[in-house]
Amino acid sequence: MPILRKIVFENCTFKAQSAFKYSKFAKNVSFNNSRFREEALFKYSHFATPPDFEGVKFEEGANFKYASFKDKVNFSDASFDKRADFKYTQFPSGTSFRNAAFSGFADFKYAQFSGEVELNGVAFSGNEDFKYTKVNGKSFSTYLLNNK
Repeated sequence: MPILRKIVFENCTFKAQSAFKYSKFAKNVSFNNSRFREEALFKYSHFATPPDFEGVKFEEGANFKYASFKDKVNFSDASFDKRADFKYTQFPSGTSFRNAAFSGFADFKYAQFSGEVELNGVAFSGNEDFKYTKVNGKSFSTYLLNNK
């Protein structure tokens, strides 16, 4: 399993499938304003410091299934054109999906959120699944009702 130190992929275009599966990001990582034309595979990846996916465009699919984030992750202004898979993903220190757009299927089934969860301006125009998702120990639907 590769251990990746500080990584900066800002304003990059990934033309083919990107496979970061099982990667351990030990230091800061930024994909800020990058574009993934094919599937972006981050399944089982671990982020030890806050990753930055602000403004990233995922055109075919974003797979973060079983990924874990030690600190707050930023998906602000990101767009997910097809499937966004966050099933079983751990967000223990907060996350921001501010102004993110989900056009395809957004799968957050069994995801665990703790800390501040920023959802202002998020848009879902496809289907989504938040079944068994928890935010600070509460069901996702209870969290939404209490935070309107």
